[in-house]
Amino acid sequence: MNPKIAVAGHKKPGAPDTPAAIEASKRYLTDFGRLQEATSSDRELYDAMTELYPDWASHQAWLMFGFN
Repeated sequence: MNPKIAVAGHKKPGAPDTPAAIEASKRYLTDFGRLQEATSSDRELYDAMTELYPDWASHQAWLMFGFN
């Protein structure tokens, strides 16, 4: 597939609807899985993800609910 647009359900207002959003989401999920294995608490995971994705921090509140 070679999409020309990708409309995100949750994004910053005004952000472009480009296929780059798909790759960014893949990276985010890959990093999440890697860091979930590497951290020992939900707080550490939240802090690590926020460090990697500081501009996404307001969208990461769901991380605080925990996973274990």
